[in-house]
Amino acid sequence: MKHPYLLIAVTSLALFAGASPVSASGAPSVLKAPVVNEKFTLLPCSQASTIGMEGCAEAQTLVIDRQINGLAKTIFGRLPGRADQLRFIKSEKAWLSYRRASCASRSDTYAGGSEASVVFAQCLVALGQLQATNLGQFVATFPGGNEPPS
Repeated sequence: MKHPYLLIAVTSLALFAGASPVSASGAPSVLKAPVVNEKFTLLPCSQASTIGMEGCAEAQTLVIDRQINGLAKTIFGRLPGRADQLRFIKSEKAWLSYRRASCASRSDTYAGGSEASVVFAQCLVALGQLQATNLGQFVATFPGGNEPPS
């Protein structure tokens, strides 16, 4: 992730892709589950170099984000009303902002060095794993728990 801040902008836009057109109230007229969609050129994974370590973390991020997206889709489909869905979309957007800011802050310690992008990428993995766990617990609160929604 040579340009983590560019990745952040692309990710943010992807979170609400497909949620338009907008109604008179300013909210999308057709709501869809939030999606985290990282856009970067996947680096080769190797623990022998910082670029390789970054590549390993990128690959893990993609796997974890697919898991997050699946859980978010399940949750979104089980929420009983539009207001609930909007609140969930807002919460996922806030989480993504938190992940960005926290990882950028962690990598600032290494600003200007090759380790900065590795720390940023590894932070995405760590916070993504926590979010996947949290969303999994959320799914379990619904009647039927982890059963597919009807």
